[in-house]
Amino acid sequence: MGKASWLARAVLALVILFGSAGVVAAQAGLGKQAFRERIVAQVMRQQPSARVDLVGDLDVRVTVPGEEPMIQSFVRPYAIYQQEPARLGELVRTMAASFQPVGVTPDALLVLVRTGASNPPPGPGGPADRGLVRPIAGGLVAIVAVDAPDTYKFLRGSILRSKLKMDDAAIWARAQANTSAAIGIAPRTVPAGQPVEISTGKGLSSSLLADDAFWNAKAVAASGPVVVAAVGRDQLYLTPLSNTPGVQALKQGLADAGNDPEILSSRLLVRRNGRWEILP
Repeated sequence: MGKASWLARAVLALVILFGSAGVVAAQAGLGKQAFRERIVAQVMRQQPSARVDLVGDLDVRVTVPGEEPMIQSFVRPYAIYQQEPARLGELVRTMAASFQPVGVTPDALLVLVRTGASNPPPGPGGPADRGLVRPIAGGLVAIVAVDAPDTYKFLRGSILRSKLKMDDAAIWARAQANTSAAIGIAPRTVPAGQPVEISTGKGLSSSLLADDAFWNAKAVAASGPVVVAAVGRDQLYLTPLSNTPGVQALKQGLADAGNDPEILSSRLLVRRNGRWEILP
């Protein structure tokens, strides 16, 4: 086949990961309502005493006796199912597990980076009674989550404060410390050349975007502004902004990925002056 350039390999890595734009994904057989019914049935098997209310086309509100109502959107899981029908069982189990009550302890706190859609809807405290979030860029937010056995739980700030008896600053500090320890990646210089891939195997790579200490460390700052492709929850690609071929490789890879529902962000981010921006 011959030796491909590092630029071609960088683009190919992203295309293999997410599928080229010219490939048409297999269409799944279940419609939205049937997909949601599978998940609801699993919830009721696991929690017969729960009350389930259907919201819109693909959302569900589950109320377990003695617990706050939980609302989940199935838009993203359904989009994944449409492209990968074989994952139906996995998606049903994961979404049903997200409604399971979970013990909230300081050790279970994490900081995850997700789209704003993960922020729970307002509670009884009014419009501001939502999750503990901090903006990243381009619709991405850092949000405090609880690490449950089968899923991550996004709880409103009022619930976290009540159960933990901690204020927001203490909750953030503990969640960030837990996350940094779980990721276990030391700051290092980002070399020019082929973009560097970061994957933890724990679904936490994207959480690095919320770790200011990592990006402000001398080793990383020595690289100058750093461009990041947040292609997945556990898949980041990094290259210095000064590495024009590397930046173009990442940009092309995201373009080739199209509208894959598992992409965390379809835009490149750049770290400049201590904050994230969307790269034009």
